[in-house]
Amino acid sequence: DNKVSGVTCCSRLLGCSYLFPWVLPKPWVHTEPLCSQDEFLILGNKALFQKVSYQEAVSTVLAVRDPRAAAKKLCTLAQSYG
Repeated sequence: DNKVSGVTCCSRLLGCSYLFPWVLPKPWVHTEPLCSQDEFLILGNKALFQKVSYQEAVSTVLAVRDPRAAAKKLCTLAQSYG
């Protein structure tokens, strides 16, 4: 089933150190400088952006503006694509 110990197919997971050495307990970290012109930051994983384009994600967040509602809308949007 391509899963590590029948649990996951991911190689990096937070909180799953019991799956070491098959799952790396250290996350990949990227630093992105923000400036005063930045209105928001969208954090999404590969699964989100395989379904939703960057522009569609930005348009969705701009239309909603409430952070929690925007996050829920992005989840719903990605799920609607199957």
